Amino acid sequence: MAGARGGIARGRGRGRGAGAGPPQAGAAGRAAQARGAGGAAGAAGARGARAGAGAGAGAGAPRGGGPAAPRRGPRGARGGAGRAAADGGASGGAPAPAPEVDWARLRAYGGSLGLQWVLMCGTLGVLDFLGGALGASELLGAREQVAVGLFFTALALRSRLFARLPAPRPRKDSYGTLEEVVRPSWTPPRLVFPIVWSTIAVLRGTSSAMVWAASGERLFCWPLAVFCLHLCVGDVWNFVNNVENDRGVAVPGVFLCLLSASATVAAYWQVLPRAGLVLLPLPLWLCVASTLVTSIYFLNGRGPLYPAKDA
Repeated sequence: MAGARGGIARGRGRGRGAGAGPPQAGAAGRAAQARGAGGAAGAAGARGARAGAGAGAGAGAPRGGGPAAPRRGPRGARGGAGRAAADGGASGGAPAPAPEVDWARLRAYGGSLGLQWVLMCGTLGVLDFLGGALGASELLGAREQVAVGLFFTALALRSRLFARLPAPRPRKDSYGTLEEVVRPSWTPPRLVFPIVWSTIAVLRGTSSAMVWAASGERLFCWPLAVFCLHLCVGDVWNFVNNVENDRGVAVPGVFLCLLSASATVAAYWQVLPRAGLVLLPLPLWLCVASTLVTSIYFLNGRGPLYPAKDA
């Protein structure tokens, strides 16, 4: 019995010893688990801290992301600076102010045109009076219309005699030599211009004589007054183009010549359609001349299209 109790005691001791072993091992395992859980919690805390920092950075940054926005910002700034530099380079910095209008030149143009027109129309009125007083119709008969045609042809060629400003016809060195001025490739040869203008002068005289006959054989009538105004505009343009050599002002000037020529053709047509047809080559040629003058202007640099004061 004592042996049995001793065996039982020893068995219980071994049982307690064996039972004591696992609790120690469980405590160690629990400690390891606790350390693992602590590490996981620490990692989660670190991740949470980093997330919080990222959220704080994102809240302070512009929309579209935290780290990416600062990188996009400098690129955008450099792009704007590049565009600004390109714009400044293209314009050469601040644009230069437009040249001031030379009102004295404008007054000179208008004064010369007005005075010349008055003198020419006055001459027509005086010739009407003298022709009636001297009986030109009886003296000349059928040749009177020929004489009127020759008179208007001469007037078209020498209208500048009535001008206050010098109005020479284009010279060989107008706008400089061929080497100094760039002209379009389709520019007609120099020989073409005097031939064309001489032919147009004959057409001017012929059509004007037809209008004179259709207007009751009166020199001073509104279609012929419009024709004289056209000659005055042409003489002012000759001064701008051939004396001042102002390519800019010559551009609107040549279009005014075209406008006045078209008005003359329309006035002649209303009196006698055949006379308008005879004079029709005038505005057609001036279309070519306007294109040529404008092309020379663009090929040789663009200046002001108005009379400008010298800098």
